[in-house]
Amino acid sequence: MVTIKKIGFLVTTLCSIVAFACNETLPLREDLSNLVTIKVRSLYYTTSHSILTGAIRTLITVTNNTDETLDDVAAMTGTVEITWTPRKEEEGLFNHTRTLKLTSNDIFFAKNFNRTTKRLTLDPGDSVVMYIDWNLKTNDSTYILDYCSAQFDNQCFVSLLGVGGRVPRRISLRQNFLVKADIKLFDRLAVLYIQNVRLSHCFMFQHGGELNKALGLPDCVDFIKFDPCSAVEH
Repeated sequence: MVTIKKIGFLVTTLCSIVAFACNETLPLREDLSNLVTIKVRSLYYTTSHSILTGAIRTLITVTNNTDETLDDVAAMTGTVEITWTPRKEEEGLFNHTRTLKLTSNDIFFAKNFNRTTKRLTLDPGDSVVMYIDWNLKTNDSTYILDYCSAQFDNQCFVSLLGVGGRVPRRISLRQNFLVKADIKLFDRLAVLYIQNVRLSHCFMFQHGGELNKALGLPDCVDFIKFDPCSAVEH
């Protein structure tokens, strides 16, 4: 088992070898050390038969790449920044970014984390997974779905909220995003960074409920999990 004090020594030694003037407070990069890796995955979190728009769920995975156990008090803090790429006519009209803060409350999985003492133990190959949901509102509270063009799922009729009647379920055109993330896993380990992860998602517009059964039509077809585009892209 190695503590983060020893890891700090290893990082400083590596910096000296490659002729960098650096210390533990500088970002720990993969070209300096393979102690840990950070990966980001994002999915659209909803279900086919929900009446709600849903959210983007971002998962951050940090993995111990050494053959030693890493053990110390965990900071478990970080930031996820998601930036939407709008159509050119929407550029400059509003803030396109949402910044979300990570804390230990956002841990999705950690095999050996004591929430009382905040101590984290990572055996070789073990990972910590954190997640955070984004409700599609930017930092200035702009709801991006208000600026997304819709395509229609003509196999699924729904009622519109506050209007009634029947209309095809609406699915947004594919929207593109860039994600940046940083995480400080241990108090005495440098911040880890990952930048410019590209995402592409469609979103289901909120509605008042499905009407197919009441209309004597076949049930609405499920879209592929996490991918509303699959209902309209054939």
